[in-house]
Amino acid sequence: MSAVALAATLATPTAAGATLLRTHSRGPGVSAAQRALGVAADGEFGAMTRQAVRNFQRAHGLEVDGIIGPITAAALGLGGGQAADGPAPPASTTRALQAKLGLAADGVYGPVTRASVRTFQRAHGLEVDGVVGPRTLAALGVSARAGAGAGTPAAPAASGSSAVAAARSQVGSRYLYGGTGAGGWDCSGLTQWAMGRAGISLPRTSYAQFGVGTPVDQGAIQAGDLVFFDTDGTGASHVGIATGPGSAISATTHGVMEHEIAGGYWGAHYVGARRVG
Repeated sequence: MSAVALAATLATPTAAGATLLRTHSRGPGVSAAQRALGVAADGEFGAMTRQAVRNFQRAHGLEVDGIIGPITAAALGLGGGQAADGPAPPASTTRALQAKLGLAADGVYGPVTRASVRTFQRAHGLEVDGVVGPRTLAALGVSARAGAGAGTPAAPAASGSSAVAAARSQVGSRYLYGGTGAGGWDCSGLTQWAMGRAGISLPRTSYAQFGVGTPVDQGAIQAGDLVFFDTDGTGASHVGIATGPGSAISATTHGVMEHEIAGGYWGAHYVGARRVG
């Protein structure tokens, strides 16, 4: 079978009417997914794209199979804003529920918000579907008519925004032990570089970075704060830069990626946050 024929076989409609994208798929749908994942958008679903999909699924509490089906596509924000498991709520309602969940209240029902809703539903015995229906809204204490101004957080400092922008520019880059940008990053190498782009000097290791600045309560984290995790039992062995109250960018062993702070693996290993600059 030719590569083109194989791609046609593998990128086939599902029963729900969505398209499955997996290894050897190709075309504009793959390019769109790659852009959402922060990898090179060459339209070819190869090993790097599959790994990026698996990283994304793992970080957002989805089934880790490396295939972009309806649920993963919805979490990536593909499909014109209509989630495979239900429509996104209005922006005003989204802002209110984001504030309740401890996320950046930007009014966009994207992958981090949907994953947090699913985590909340699981913890409260609700149907885990990522849909913000009446029961989920009631459990959150949010009115379906919540005002647009509810829970809007204070804007981060300019230095924090600059550091976040620098870190985000590296999403998709490979992990390299001891890496400081020449061929890859390790966690503290990335934070040191990103903060440096914002005019803030940091020491080299995550342990040393945990000793600078001032401590921040988890509920008060904002974009630009350093967040720390114990990934090997030795203390603050991993560090990232918060992109808002509920998510961070860090150089993981799977590459530079944005992930949750409080949910799943990361929530279980969280040790603290510091505000610098």
